[in-house]
Amino acid sequence: CCCCCCALVWSGQVRGNFAVVDDEPRAVAIFERGDCVGDGLPEAAKLPCSFYDAATDVELLFVSTAAFLREERRRLADKCATIRRASPFAGWPTEVIANLGRLATIRTYKKDAVIVAQNETPRALSLLRTGVCRVERCSDDLAVTRRLARLEDERNDLAARFTYHHTLRFKAAPAPKGFATLAEARLASLDDQILRATSSSSSSTTATTTIGVVMAPRIFGETSLVEDPSPHSVVADTFVEVLQLDSAVFKMPFVHALVTPAFFGAT
Repeated sequence: CCCCCCALVWSGQVRGNFAVVDDEPRAVAIFERGDCVGDGLPEAAKLPCSFYDAATDVELLFVSTAAFLREERRRLADKCATIRRASPFAGWPTEVIANLGRLATIRTYKKDAVIVAQNETPRALSLLRTGVCRVERCSDDLAVTRRLARLEDERNDLAARFTYHHTLRFKAAPAPKGFATLAEARLASLDDQILRATSSSSSSTTATTTIGVVMAPRIFGETSLVEDPSPHSVVADTFVEVLQLDSAVFKMPFVHALVTPAFFGAT
């Protein structure tokens, strides 16, 4: 984008990528509706990303740098304060915290929304800002059934938003062979995952057991850092607001050396 503008994600998802030592790009953040990206960001708010591309079909709203800066200063300070309140980040350099704040995204979840799913690898480390979450454990059969429901919800939502909707592209990779758009390819992928989940699901209705509670400013989803499945689910017990850091962020050179065992066993 041009030097006097930045891009506000209006729909879809944009990836922020970082070129690691071996020159293979690694996605370090996923930006959704309401997030800002682009070369036009003011210096104080620039993200440590080499380039951006479209994770799905996207629409972008371009806004002036001056207008963005007024809001971003407040948002960045707020996100950095959230990170500093989490004990594993105690003593981290100010510059590193600022970079994490720029890469962090804030998400909200309604009561009973699953934030981390049992037997699935979380995409991000989560820092609870407001509200209460419960930690649940259930049978593997029930975990598969719940995953099937989430896949079907995502599939239906994507189909409703993109079937009759012309979307703009921003540095988007070409759609995979045989597909007209990235959204169409994602729909096919979801259909395949739903088919496989259906074949392995069971009619078992084993009860779920609550084994703990998470309250601010605790972190959860720490198994994302070692790319392991979570042994339990973390579910919003009230309306919650969560700051999330993509697991790939912790593989960036300026962060990786600071990760300690304090990140593990948070929940």
